[in-house]
Amino acid sequence: MANDVDLDKITDLHPDNTQIDAKLKEVGASDWASYSTGSESQLSAFLVDERIRPYLIYRPSKVTMYFGPEHPVGAGVINKTDQTVDHTIQWSDTIGFKIGASLSITAGGSFFDLVKASVTMTLSLDLSKSSTFSDQIKVPVPPNSYGWLTRRGMTTSIESDVILQKTFVTPGVRWHTTSTGYAGNDGRPDSWVTAHNKPNSGLPDLSGDDTSGLITRNSDGVVRFPAVLLGDR
Repeated sequence: MANDVDLDKITDLHPDNTQIDAKLKEVGASDWASYSTGSESQLSAFLVDERIRPYLIYRPSKVTMYFGPEHPVGAGVINKTDQTVDHTIQWSDTIGFKIGASLSITAGGSFFDLVKASVTMTLSLDLSKSSTFSDQIKVPVPPNSYGWLTRRGMTTSIESDVILQKTFVTPGVRWHTTSTGYAGNDGRPDSWVTAHNKPNSGLPDLSGDDTSGLITRNSDGVVRFPAVLLGDR
């Protein structure tokens, strides 16, 4: 990967809400900004309510693309020999779409379709409910050291308003929320993977009963374990 990639750059995109605002006007919701603000638990219930969901309108206001937080991926490798070991580490990482701080959109597939259609309409982005990235990298692990990989993945953040129309059975309610997921990239790679190594003296204890079944030991002196056991290092 090129070393001149700005990992901290944030790309701002501004949706064209002309068609969505026309829809709001058509259903008598031009004054949506004055609606009362609902709770996240209320929105969570409405997302799976087939009677309510048709009256929800999703209006994105700001979209940003950036590299998400660094986190371990693939297998960690412990080299207990006195020679450098070149080890190929395979990794896989999945990013799902979430609305709000913790609401997974998987429960309301048709609502996700509404979100996807709104983002496509206003920004021509292809939003995914779930995206998996994978690859393999050869990592040299020095003698008596352990190595692992971390990944920062391209992430899309969507600041938006979810608007519940006024009807004879529903009051006008709105939620201002931020959703995250994957909707392509801004010209930078989808993944930024970094190889790390440290002396075995700094290795956390992996001998507990809850982790023993996750560790494999090879005859070449290399021990493999899920890198997520390292936590933030």
